[in-house]
Amino acid sequence: MTVAVTLLFMGATSAMAKECKLTQLAEMDMRENVNGWLLIDIGVEGKAASVVIDTGATLGMISRGFADHAGLELKPVATRTGYAGSFQDWAGNYIKHLVDVEHLQIAGSDIPGTWSFMATTDFSDAPWDDGEPVGVIGVDILRHFDAEIDIKAGKFRLFKRHFCEQNPLYWANEWLELPFRWRSIGNNLKGGMLANVVLDGKKIEATLDTGASITVLDWKLAKELYGLTPDSPGVQPLGQLMSLRDEGRHDLHGYRFKTLEFGGVTLNNVVMGLADMGKSEMLLGMPQLKHFRMYIAFERHTIYFTPK
Repeated sequence: MTVAVTLLFMGATSAMAKECKLTQLAEMDMRENVNGWLLIDIGVEGKAASVVIDTGATLGMISRGFADHAGLELKPVATRTGYAGSFQDWAGNYIKHLVDVEHLQIAGSDIPGTWSFMATTDFSDAPWDDGEPVGVIGVDILRHFDAEIDIKAGKFRLFKRHFCEQNPLYWANEWLELPFRWRSIGNNLKGGMLANVVLDGKKIEATLDTGASITVLDWKLAKELYGLTPDSPGVQPLGQLMSLRDEGRHDLHGYRFKTLEFGGVTLNNVVMGLADMGKSEMLLGMPQLKHFRMYIAFERHTIYFTPK
């Protein structure tokens, strides 16, 4: 895969860049595991936990085993969220319970408030100190900040929500922008970050998902827009989506598209997964997002980024 970039916003001077004074609240080490997930270490009720940074998650998730380890009480999902719909974990299992975390620590500091994590069986059990994830941190927490994902330096940073009119990025005078909107699922819950992309000339709405180890297009769209079926030339079986265990209902195929465009970037020769995605048209995951250093301004509904 090759990347072509057009820097759309130019001309900010160094003096302008210096006028942009962001308030950094936290910086922590970030690592990528064998599944392509970006992991950070946080504290949950005083217990150390490795979690996935997941912009595709409405609420955080945590393994039921770790919840018990941290002394957290299981509560019905609807009682806490007021949401009458259903949540599912990565394994396609319906989630019926969540836990409330009163003491959530990021970079050694407590994040004020009570934070709900859905309790799931879709993560590794003990030992808890092996560096493997026991859950995810979702947009219900992240959207209270601005967030920077700096893969090259291996750093995840949180900032006070702010915007510099002259230059939104403290590390560059040229940048790209990708606007997004929230998928609303009711009761003030945010169901994902949606952005317009263009795949082989066809406009698609994609969920921007840092918790996805593969970029996936829904089979319905693949058939409608590109005439693809599992038997089409170039379509290859790839097994099943990561950690899905629900009787093969999410068989995964792969296909190489010519171009994927978003935010002024053109990616060439993009291999994309094809699977039944339900309500999502596409998940834009880490195989493509990892090429960029990103500053996510949740309140402004924009990702500012540069090639890493």
